[in-house]
Amino acid sequence: MNKNILPPLPPEGSFDVRFQPQSNNSFGGMLEDFSFPEGKRKDLYLMISSESYPLDFSWQPKMNYDKRITLYEVVDGKDGRSHDLSAATEFQINNVDIKLLHLVIDGVDRLPLKFQLSQNHPNPFNPTTIIKFNLPVASIVILKIYNIVGNEVNTLIDDQTFESGEINIQFNGDNLASGTYFYRLSAKPKINDNNQHAVYTEIKKMILLK
Repeated sequence: MNKNILPPLPPEGSFDVRFQPQSNNSFGGMLEDFSFPEGKRKDLYLMISSESYPLDFSWQPKMNYDKRITLYEVVDGKDGRSHDLSAATEFQINNVDIKLLHLVIDGVDRLPLKFQLSQNHPNPFNPTTIIKFNLPVASIVILKIYNIVGNEVNTLIDDQTFESGEINIQFNGDNLASGTYFYRLSAKPKINDNNQHAVYTEIKKMILLK
């Protein structure tokens, strides 16, 4: 017997999460193979049931993945609200009608065309938020947090080399007071390609609200 195959579905209302069965003689499983041919995409479906909502969802990948992974809440047979699972994240599913989740693993590498620092999400936040930035080339990165008067309060990345791609960093402000803060990204291309990419610097504002 395959240990990954789960028993029949529990009574309606009981908490249960499982991958949708791939055949009629299966009740669904708890594991799925993420491998697929290069350049293709893979679609998986998760069936969920619960007596109470919201449902807290936590995603902690065990390794860096160079493909985009997106989870959609399926509403009336169509993809609804989406969640980026390319990095560690947490969110809630509030709609009691959500019984199916659509997991999409893209087969195309995410290669940004330019440097970019995105607005943190969520914002305002308490106490954690995600800071995302794009690197078109391998770069040496510094990412620091400053308070409203310009004092440094946290160093998230200090002269660390990252390959090109979309980078997501979680910031925890649990030890800071509520207020306005700034995060500053500095990215220096690791290879000097005739000054095509100068040192990139950008600052954005975020609000910690406890």
